[in-house]
Amino acid sequence: MKTKMVLFVLLLGAVALGQTATPAPTVLPPLNIWGVGLSWNQGASSALSQQFAGTAFYAREQNTAGTYLYTMFDVVSTTVKPLTVTTNTGIGLGQKITTVAGWTIYATATAGPSWTGSNAGWNWTGGGMAAHAIGKSKWNIIPMIRTVKSSVNNNSGYQLIFSLGFGTGN
Repeated sequence: MKTKMVLFVLLLGAVALGQTATPAPTVLPPLNIWGVGLSWNQGASSALSQQFAGTAFYAREQNTAGTYLYTMFDVVSTTVKPLTVTTNTGIGLGQKITTVAGWTIYATATAGPSWTGSNAGWNWTGGGMAAHAIGKSKWNIIPMIRTVKSSVNNNSGYQLIFSLGFGTGN
């Protein structure tokens, strides 16, 4: 009986030593990030009501290092009478930088066409955004700050665009 008990204990010990620990789950960046929001561009017009714009973006992760193919779309009013709207769209890269206190920070850069009425040209943007989950949902609040240079914005030079968007990552 003692021999059977010793063999049983040794068998249990061998089984216990053969187990592997479960690795900690890794938190990967979301595969897709998208959002829409309201932007403020102080260089768009002298009238405060004309300085607000619409912004939309979409990003798709290209690798597990947090690099994204990034698209940006802005519609900015530039004059009141007649109403003139400058549309900037571009593609580029976004890169996850870090996460601080629940805010995931990304650097972004895009380039592409810009047009207003019959005038067409180019634009480029550079800046960043941060995403923070709203509660326990997949919805995020996404503030952005970007600098924009467009060849069709009446030679106003570089403009800062501040955006506040809502979107999701999945």
